[in-house]
Amino acid sequence: MVMFFAAAWVITPLSEAFAASVEAKVKSAYLYNLLRRTAWPDSTFENDESPYRVAVLGQDNLEGLLEKIAEMKKVNKRAIKLERLKSIDDYKPCHMLYVPGYALTADQQRAIVEKTAGTPCLVVGDSPGFAQAGATANFVDREDGTIGLELNLAMAKKHRLSFDKQLLDVAQIAAQ
Repeated sequence: MVMFFAAAWVITPLSEAFAASVEAKVKSAYLYNLLRRTAWPDSTFENDESPYRVAVLGQDNLEGLLEKIAEMKKVNKRAIKLERLKSIDDYKPCHMLYVPGYALTADQQRAIVEKTAGTPCLVVGDSPGFAQAGATANFVDREDGTIGLELNLAMAKKHRLSFDKQLLDVAQIAAQ
């Protein structure tokens, strides 16, 4: 798994990479690789040059690394356009919605799942139980102290998304 995500660390100059926390590096690498290893319906792009739209709900703790990824990287020759949302009410269909709030209530999780229902949006959370509650992907703290990723394949199917084998091999499956 380390080899899978190691390539993502070319995203920042060395001085910035050393300054960021391990947690920020790992989570931003996962987010970048989720973009790379997820397939969306062709209809989600206006044309061959349309960017991937990534929205972040609220404040994240990724220390500016998402901005660096959006600035310096492309996915499948497409730029990454990063947007910040103050509230789920500001949501407009996008390719990925990252919800970094660690302590979301069940009602907040449900509101996010309902707002994104029916759209090909990869909802990525950072809150215990969020994948079971309907997020497509969720960060989890593993017993060994590392950060992992769980995928909800049933929700991915509802959102018309699919994951490649390499992503499936490194993630935990929360629901099929």
